[in-house]
Amino acid sequence: MRISVVHPARNEHSEIEATVSSMLAAGADEVLVFDDGSDTPIPEDTRTVHFRHDVSLGPSVCRNLGARRSTGDVVVFADAHTRIDDLRGICEEAVRRQAIMVPAMQSLHGKGEVTGYSRNFICKGVGSELIAFDIWNRRPEQRYTRLGGNWGGFFIMPRAVYEKIGGWVDHHFWGYNDPSLILKAWFCDVPVILDRDTIYKHKGKVKCGFGYPVAAIHPLFNILHSYRVIFNEQTWEDHWKPLMDAHHHWMMERGLARVSTEAVLAEVADFATRKVRSDEEFFSDFLPSKGFNAQPCDD
Repeated sequence: MRISVVHPARNEHSEIEATVSSMLAAGADEVLVFDDGSDTPIPEDTRTVHFRHDVSLGPSVCRNLGARRSTGDVVVFADAHTRIDDLRGICEEAVRRQAIMVPAMQSLHGKGEVTGYSRNFICKGVGSELIAFDIWNRRPEQRYTRLGGNWGGFFIMPRAVYEKIGGWVDHHFWGYNDPSLILKAWFCDVPVILDRDTIYKHKGKVKCGFGYPVAAIHPLFNILHSYRVIFNEQTWEDHWKPLMDAHHHWMMERGLARVSTEAVLAEVADFATRKVRSDEEFFSDFLPSKGFNAQPCDD
């Protein structure tokens, strides 16, 4: 089993070396680094395959490019400020389950030290209610919970799973990239399995992550892009678009224009061929009720 790791990075010069070292020590066979428009170029590391974008394309675009250019049987998408101890073991688990795995990982700050906090509370029914996660290595008191997405920035999937869901929504901005992947997985009936000890920390809303500014409008554009790609035409026209139109804001106008391009419409058509669950099932399952707490499975 060959493991490829893809790191999108922007202005993360102080973290990337420690991250690459962690991935190689944990069992990665190949590491691809995408310097996505950093203010000054991130120095190339001879241990990696290095790409540089003078203008930022967004982390999801980098991840999709990395998946296509990598050679691994399993593709690991990890933020450039993360660390993991056992990569090969959890990759084997992802292959066995044909699932997306969110492992126990940690985040680094600029000094290369671990920082962050446990997300165990999401296993106890706290958070925005959307998708039910199974908890890998679950403690007895932990259970399914619905969650809008994992913000840990670390996803492991067999290449066959990546191809099944069609990869990441091709967001061109940083912010709100991970929940769209979780939603695509649900519609394609791909399990998402969260480790009980995921640790991370993202800093604030003005400075997202570790040094790259994220304008407030960018996550909104990404959310619109996700809804446009993942839901069918009728759902978009009857539900999501009127919801956006109701705001009557210039940002919404710009966002709606951005999700009407030929490239986005091609994504819409492609994902429609991959879905095995319907929009009707999504609305009947998730939107009428809140505070869902399902019983955990036995495996």
